[in-house]
Amino acid sequence: MNGRRFFKSSAVELRSDTRGVTAIEFSLIMPVFLLLIYCFMELGRLLFLQNTLGHAVYEAERYAIVHGSTSSAPTDLSEIRELILDKSIMLESDNLTVSVTFSPDNAAGSLVEIDASYQFDFITGLIPMDPFDIEATTVATIAY
Repeated sequence: MNGRRFFKSSAVELRSDTRGVTAIEFSLIMPVFLLLIYCFMELGRLLFLQNTLGHAVYEAERYAIVHGSTSSAPTDLSEIRELILDKSIMLESDNLTVSVTFSPDNAAGSLVEIDASYQFDFITGLIPMDPFDIEATTVATIAY
């Protein structure tokens, strides 16, 4: 009987003993919390790159509409691509695709359309998604 009483009292003591509970709760919650933080950081990075690309394309459009064929320095695709890269932060040139279309030509009164797409890839493989494109497009009339 003394043995049963000993084990019974030990079980009651273990049930009421709270030492180490915080460490166990921390080890269960922390990975989920870190994953949430990582996801929010990736979402913030995605939105930042999308906004950066849109602003850079807008700046390139403003440059293109004042550098038509009658300008002293007409613009071309390579110049617009470099301008987009200069006006953007954190965009890698290997992942950037730019197309410029003059309709019908680059004379004053014609339209210039700038399409840019950037291949976005997550930093690590925690989010199992394939890379996808972020796109920005502008259309404007060439002033001179």
